[in-house]
Amino acid sequence: MVPLTAGVSEDAPLPPVRQRRSPSTRAALSVQRAVALAALFDVLANDTRLRLLHALVHVDELCVSELGGSARQPAHMRER
Repeated sequence: MVPLTAGVSEDAPLPPVRQRRSPSTRAALSVQRAVALAALFDVLANDTRLRLLHALVHVDELCVSELGGSARQPAHMRER
């Protein structure tokens, strides 16, 4: 894993600090946005999909058989 500071010089300007708004001034989560986020969390809650995504993030390219191998459950987690 690449450290967060990789490629950043010591004298590089810092990004501006984002001011947090109080809950009373923050807009409520819309129904549309809530549905979209729920769908995203459903995808991420599936352990096989999460292993596939993890494998794809850490390499430039995978063939189907390599991807399939990364999605297999470890033997100790399989149902008997």
